[in-house]
Amino acid sequence: MWRPVLVEMRYVKIRSEWLGHSDCSTCQVRSDALFSVLDQADIEPIACKLDDLSFPASSVVFHQGALPDAVYTVREGAIKLIRYLANGDRRIVGVLKPGDLAGLEAFSDEPYSCSGITLGEVRACRIPSSLICSLAEKNEALRRRIFEKYQAALRESGAWLSELAAGSGSARVRMARLLLRLRRSNSCDEVFRFGVEDLGAMLGISVETASRVLAALKRENVLGPASRGQFHFSADLSALERIAAG
Repeated sequence: MWRPVLVEMRYVKIRSEWLGHSDCSTCQVRSDALFSVLDQADIEPIACKLDDLSFPASSVVFHQGALPDAVYTVREGAIKLIRYLANGDRRIVGVLKPGDLAGLEAFSDEPYSCSGITLGEVRACRIPSSLICSLAEKNEALRRRIFEKYQAALRESGAWLSELAAGSGSARVRMARLLLRLRRSNSCDEVFRFGVEDLGAMLGISVETASRVLAALKRENVLGPASRGQFHFSADLSALERIAAG
């Protein structure tokens, strides 16, 4: 039986701006995206079915419990995956970054297992699942790529549970591990900046503890303001790695 909180969620309007059809040839995350194994000649006939969408900060990309008909490749920004429990509590069970694929449930005809909420503005490519399945029937490389995305999602989910939410180590150690996982990309020293409530929900610690640990990292200059604005930190990655090692 659906709890009221979930019933209410299913009727929240999804806000997004359509920016046109996606151009895979100019996509900054093409090498990490699902269609990285397709040639331009394979993509051109389907380009009119790929939607380039922009979502405002704190907006819903997809709802827990809804039946999916598409997957989303994150192009810019981050999406937090929130699972709402029967008692009304919520758990953040993952974060999707540029190049990640959201909505893998679409391949198994299962409802979304969690809701996707944007951190800051997010740009994503919406790909109909029926289109992917049709292409995969004829393209073995794409079938392998889908399997790789599944495996990556499973590894991330396992790491999230073992290293962060239920992992060993102090709150400070686990916070450092989390911040390293929230790195915007492997080629920069910026990490996505979440509020203390979200950080507490990710690590299974109180808001007060999350706030105290975060304040200490700022005082020690491990974290600082980033040029990209309010949704990022600049980070001393070497210091974070030392703390994360315990």
